[in-house]
Amino acid sequence: MKNEKIEALRMKVRKEIRDEEYQLLIEDNNQKLTELTTKKQSIEEALNESSSALNIDALNKELEEFIANPTLTPEFLHKFIERIEIKEDGSPRIFYRFSNSYISSIFFE
Repeated sequence: MKNEKIEALRMKVRKEIRDEEYQLLIEDNNQKLTELTTKKQSIEEALNESSSALNIDALNKELEEFIANPTLTPEFLHKFIERIEIKEDGSPRIFYRFSNSYISSIFFE
């Protein structure tokens, strides 16, 4: 795309094309660039959604394994819990590692 713009500019400078033709080339190039940018954003969004779905599936599998055999291990704690704070009144405040707010909402409805 950038090379096409540079080539169009060179053609204009060498008087190989008129100003109107140059403007049409640039507009066409900008339109293609806009379309490609939109496609790129759509693909990135689809990848993010797919990645989130995979993460949810993996989380569900690990939770099912824990439910089947509820043994609290250091590995489990490190996978699911970011940190635990103890408030002044002695009650715990648990911070989970769920980066997705949707996942957190599943557990804390």
